[in-house]
Amino acid sequence: MATVVQHDGKQYLKFDNKFKSDNGPDLFVLLHRQASPKQYRASDYVSLGRLKNVAGEQVYEIPEGIDVSVFKSAVIWCRQFNATFGFAPLS
Repeated sequence: MATVVQHDGKQYLKFDNKFKSDNGPDLFVLLHRQASPKQYRASDYVSLGRLKNVAGEQVYEIPEGIDVSVFKSAVIWCRQFNATFGFAPLS
């Protein structure tokens, strides 16, 4: 599950302890405008950085000024091969 949480005036994306992804060479965590992403134009997503771990609870800071209401999913994306490794609806 991917959840947007707030703490001390900042927003974060949190994966719970059930999170699991396959490993890959160049994995990033994105917020995407589509619920089921099919393409990756720069205007469709915001990157939260490299995936920290392939399993377990994780937290990623959402950059200041980002309106999370326009994003429908959290995505694990391989930049090198432009491949989706997984996605989940935001809650």
